[in-house]
Amino acid sequence: MTEITVPTGPIVQPPINDSAVSQVKRYVGGSERSRERLEILKFDPIENLVKDYEEIQGLIQHEYKLRDGHIKRLHPSTGKEMAWYPDLLEKLLDKRMRISENLLRYGYGRVTETSITETKEPPKFGVILT
Repeated sequence: MTEITVPTGPIVQPPINDSAVSQVKRYVGGSERSRERLEILKFDPIENLVKDYEEIQGLIQHEYKLRDGHIKRLHPSTGKEMAWYPDLLEKLLDKRMRISENLLRYGYGRVTETSITETKEPPKFGVILT
C-alpha cells in the first residue's frame, strides 16, 4: 500500500503571475474596444430596440384591425378572405413584452437584474392552558 501524506500548516496560495493580471487588463480594454467599434459602425442597440418596438406596435394595431373585421386579409392566389388566427398576435405581443423588459432596464442607465424574495413568517398564536 502507498502512504498518503497530508500536509500540515497553513495553506499557501500560489503567487499571481503577470499573465493573469494582463488578461484582466485586456478584458477591460476589450469592452472599451467594443464600444469604440459600435461607435465606428454607428450602431446603437437601444435605438434598434426602440425601432423594433415601434414596428411591432404597428403590426399589433394591424392585427387588431384584422381581428375586429375593419380590414380583410386575402389569400394571394385565390383572392378569398382568410380566417384570422390569434397565433401571430400572441407572438407579436410576446415579442413586444420582451423588448419592453429590455428597454425598461435602460431607464437611467443599465440596472442589474435582481430578484426580491419575500419571506413571510406564519402568524404566531398562543395556547392558554387552564
